[in-house]
Amino acid sequence: MIDTLRADHLGFAGHARPTSPHLDALAEQAVVFEQAIAPSSYMRESVVSLFTGRLPSRCGTGGWHTAPLPEAPHFGERLREAGYLDRLLQQLGDAAPPRALRAASRRPST
Repeated sequence: MIDTLRADHLGFAGHARPTSPHLDALAEQAVVFEQAIAPSSYMRESVVSLFTGRLPSRCGTGGWHTAPLPEAPHFGERLREAGYLDRLLQQLGDAAPPRALRAASRRPST
């Protein structure tokens, strides 16, 4: 996931300069969505919605100082339950990621 990236500046989306060779190669083998609409104008709420499959109003992320509801399903936890080992790489300074993202970055218990 990449935040604040203009699709019209990507090679696979028609940009003339080779600005995204790695993403272009990935797009050749992947499903590319040409239109996507975020459920919120705030990244934090949109990301939690992406990882829980629920709207911000249904997963407890409405407002600045809230956290996802404990009962909300989390994509990372479902992957771990299915045996996947996944990781989260982020560049957010001192900001702590939402619980849905922290769940995606944990190593499965053995």
